[in-house]
Parts: sequence; structure tokens; C-alpha cells
Amino acid sequence: MQDEAVPPWERRAEEPGKWYARFEIYRTLGPQRSLNQAYRLAARLEGLHGKHPGQLWSKIAHRWEWAARAEAWDQAQRERLRAIDEDRRFDARERRLQMIDRLLDTVFNVLLRADMEALDSGEARAGLPTLRMLFKDLLSAQRADLGLPVASKAGAETVRFTADDLMAAQRELDDFKL
Repeated sequence: MQDEAVPPWERRAEEPGKWYARFEIYRTLGPQRSLNQAYRLAARLEGLHGKHPGQLWSKIAHRWEWAARAEAWDQAQRERLRAIDEDRRFDARERRLQMIDRLLDTVFNVLLRADMEALDSGEARAGLPTLRMLFKDLLSAQRADLGLPVASKAGAETVRFTADDLMAAQRELDDFKL
């Protein structure tokens, strides 16, 4: 029985070196490999004669379970690539969330620092809707990255308010604080 700690594609204790080297040729041909392809490559490297591998190659490949070992290699490579891809997606998501958090803080602080009383309605109308939409878009992006529901664009109910509404809300808030 093969030791579970040793990957099945590694050389086995009694496996002859020459045949393991040929198995390596077979293994590295990829998922569409064949014994004929491996033989042709080995023949070129080793100076073998003949166009086909013959019965000995088939017996050795069967005896040392080349197909199963090569498939185990393929599966390990798929799992490794899948893990790398998951790590890459996780890292990208974390970077996006950090950027969104920084921008949310910035937009929120700009909104907090906006002196509604000092702005004339033209200034408020010019700047605040853009900041509000940016804030809304950032919150949407954050919710999407966190896997939370996000309102769809089509048919989404949007609360509409004007710069004058914001100024009135700021006055109410200031009056409440006093």
C-alpha cells in the first residue's frame, strides 16, 4: 500500500529509475496524455527504435498505475490552481473593501463638514448631489462585496431629496443639538 503522506505520482520504492523517468514523461504530457505520446518523446530522448510502445510499455504502465498516478497529479494541480485563484480573489476583494472604506470615510467627512448654513442654494445644489450619489454607490459596492443584497438599478426605488432638503435637515439637526 502506498504511504498516504507521499503523493502517488512520486517514485515508488521498487519502481525502476528508467521506468519512473518514462512515467514522468507521461505525467507531464497533461490531461490529454497517451502512452503513444510518451513513447514517442522517450524514443526521441533515449534513441529508441520503433513507432509504437509495444506490450512491455503497456505492462509497465499498468503495473505501476501510470494512468491513476497521472490523474492524481492532474487533480493536485487543479486544486493548487483553484487555491491560488481563491487567494487572488480574496486579496482583490480585501483591497476593494479597503478602498471603499477609505472613500466612504472621505465622502462622509466631507458631508459632515459641509456647512449647510453657509452654503447658498446654488453651491449646495452643485456639490451635494454628487457626493450623495458617490456615497450611495460606495455603499452599494461595499454591500455587493460583502454578499449583502443590493438594490437593482432597474425599477429600484430611490429616495429623492434636494440640496434645500439637506439644508433644512441640517438646520433641524443643529436646533436639536442646542
